[in-house]
Amino acid sequence: MSGGTISYGSWDNCYVDGVDTDTITTGRHHVALVSTTDIAMTAFRFGLVNTSYMEGNVADIRPFSYTRTPGQILNEYTAMRKYFGV
Repeated sequence: MSGGTISYGSWDNCYVDGVDTDTITTGRHHVALVSTTDIAMTAFRFGLVNTSYMEGNVADIRPFSYTRTPGQILNEYTAMRKYFGV
């Protein structure tokens, strides 16, 4: 994946590696999208860049039925780093 900006439409916040930002660089990242309202998951498109999809691996996609706090997202990112040894 090349670096750039994540578009996240109807979502309230985007967290990259535990930080509230939509900027992403190349390499492995933990990305969390948060919404305080219901989002129609039927329109969920992951990895679309213009008209092509990214080439890469996705380790885990987990929808939650509640809004996670910034602290919960940071804890999840920290655990992911420890698990993958990065």
